[in-house]
Amino acid sequence: MRTAETKTNRVARLVQMISIFGILLTLCSCPYQSKYKIDSQPQIALDSNLIGDWTGKMTEESGRQRNVKVHLEQKNEFEYNIYFSGYFGRYNNPNPKRQDTIRGSAFLSNIDDNRFLNVNLDGKYYIAHVIYEHDHLSLLTMNEHFTNFIIFSDADMRKRLAYHFKTRRFPLYDDVFSLKNMSRVP
Repeated sequence: MRTAETKTNRVARLVQMISIFGILLTLCSCPYQSKYKIDSQPQIALDSNLIGDWTGKMTEESGRQRNVKVHLEQKNEFEYNIYFSGYFGRYNNPNPKRQDTIRGSAFLSNIDDNRFLNVNLDGKYYIAHVIYEHDHLSLLTMNEHFTNFIIFSDADMRKRLAYHFKTRRFPLYDDVFSLKNMSRVP
């Protein structure tokens, strides 16, 4: 009788631990990624102030800071080529001292008084709030949980971001993937 009771307690404890782990995973921040973007087609001309090389720091969850370089160049009248370079510490990287480069494209969108960069990396879009002030650039990546709604279209993305910025005093950014106050590299 004692072994059956102990076995039941072990199973209950295991179920409890798995549940806690699942809850912790959902509470961890991740950058929002989607197949949808704010606008179906780029509609805003390039901002020449953003073109160039930028350097900043990315703060990992552990608090460790890593240098990151961002290169924005003109792809066409409405789009940028964007490159992120740094030691991102990918777990599958056999040489952790080798710098990684992530390549993609991006375009600007406006929602009310806010500008956003729709960054396309391998067919997935990441949305970053763009703040350019005093020759410093911040790309504040939206958090995975900025909305509780499932997004089914580009129009939904626009609607949910507009609602989020109207109803939040502090928007939900993913601090690990946000680049704040980057300086221009001469």
